Amino acid sequence: MPSYDLTKYEQETLIRYNQEEDAAIIDTCDKKLIRKLDKLCEKISTITVENQNQYGKTYKLPKKWIKISTPRQLSEKTRKELAQRAKSNFVK
Repeated sequence: MPSYDLTKYEQETLIRYNQEEDAAIIDTCDKKLIRKLDKLCEKISTITVENQNQYGKTYKLPKKWIKISTPRQLSEKTRKELAQRAKSNFVK
């Protein structure tokens, strides 16, 4: 299991892939991401741990799973409607 003696600044994540192969490699020292990827490894055989050391882990997964998207943009009206719906769902 990795040791987390690194500062937050040093806990970097690198995502590598190329156009030739279908797999991506994620090298990370981010303990939150390691926990998330370890849980996925238990459920899905497509993600594998390729390497690990005292600082972090290296994972291999399908390249098509790597996504970059913008944050969800809500109008003020939609935001208020969602807040009202959440209140009615949780206050009973």
